[in-house]
Amino acid sequence: VGISIETRPDLISIEEIKKLREFGVTMVELGVQNVFDHILEKNKTNLNSEKVAKATQLLKDAGFKVMYHLMPNLLGANFKKDFQSFEKVFFDPKFKPDWIKIYPVEVIKGTQLYQLYRKGKYKPYSTKELIELLIEVKKIVPGWIRIARILRDIPIEKIEAGCKISNLREVIKKEMEKRKIKCNCIRCKEVRENYDPKEKVYLFRQDYEASGGKEIFLSFENK
Repeated sequence: VGISIETRPDLISIEEIKKLREFGVTMVELGVQNVFDHILEKNKTNLNSEKVAKATQLLKDAGFKVMYHLMPNLLGANFKKDFQSFEKVFFDPKFKPDWIKIYPVEVIKGTQLYQLYRKGKYKPYSTKELIELLIEVKKIVPGWIRIARILRDIPIEKIEAGCKISNLREVIKKEMEKRKIKCNCIRCKEVRENYDPKEKVYLFRQDYEASGGKEIFLSFENK
């Protein structure tokens, strides 16, 4: 369906966008991680929320789909701040990407974060805390966003601390089903093998403001 590339928000410019257009790129994935400036600064990303917002607007104005990579459990974050960061991404008109990938922090040897972890200055979420956070996030995700992935697939033997459940998405889904909670993202609503040609479907339209413009999301759904 298209070509997707991954880059940093601060590398997006008019010149870069022209190049991406020539390459035939249709979606740009941005390493956003978080939208709170103090957390981005603490983690030495050289980013801030304004750089993210500007890149998002430039890309949307040029007709690209935009995906954010988001990273709960960064240094300086906590359950509440992480949830608020996702809320801001979903509902603040400066952001509102089309897709997201969720990559909880995993501590790897040879990193500055590993040194802080060894000294007791950084503590990752327990698996239970992480699952609870991601359930809360999935409860509020708007219907026009697709959650493409949860958890980066890093070999378990390389992970010193952080989540080691490779099928985390499946675990979260089962827990949500147990609690009778539904995720509203595009991927979770897909028909897949449940297709019934006799089922009555309706055209739904959602209009929302984002990046100084108007977005229109169309979907065919049952009631």
